Amino acid sequence: MYKMNLPSYGFYLRHIKDIEIDGSVLRTDQDEPRYDIVAEDVHDLTIRNFRLHHPKRRRPQIKQLATSDSELP
Repeated sequence: MYKMNLPSYGFYLRHIKDIEIDGSVLRTDQDEPRYDIVAEDVHDLTIRNFRLHHPKRRRPQIKQLATSDSELP
């Protein structure tokens, strides 16, 4: 679908202010080495009721770069 490698297989958030993700599910049947969520230059990020179905992970992997005021699972 994309001609470049994205840093996340789920959500890749960039240059955003005041965003809320509520009630989302990420599912993969194969081992996925990339982060579930990458937030870069994101301010006021809230993630609630987030579920992950990954063959090797129990908790989401979230990478934050230059973010502030985050409320994460």
